[in-house]
Amino acid sequence: MPVAELKRVWVRNFKSLRDFSLDVKSKFTAVAGPSGSGKTSLVETFELWRDLVEYIRGNAPHPFLKWWSFEHAVWRGAASRSIALGLELSVGNTRIWYELELYRQNIVNERIVVDK
Repeated sequence: MPVAELKRVWVRNFKSLRDFSLDVKSKFTAVAGPSGSGKTSLVETFELWRDLVEYIRGNAPHPFLKWWSFEHAVWRGAASRSIALGLELSVGNTRIWYELELYRQNIVNERIVVDK
């Protein structure tokens, strides 16, 4: 069975990450930087992915409760902005791009692109 490998992750307007992209070049990737550069926000991005999946499955409360509300998670508290989360995966010879655009009330856009 083919294994899915994370190749890239991107985030817009989440916590301190205004427009962030990380290419994952190997199975081990380290992220380093000074205080306030967004390392914790990157970790919280993966937590948000997990919490969204569990919320959609009906196994967890609303994913933004961790930060008390959407307004506390969106970049600079601008609730009119959307938060975008994206992943690029490689499964065998197939590339998959998946992006969610989250607004205050719900998921508005979901995009999946499969390239064989």
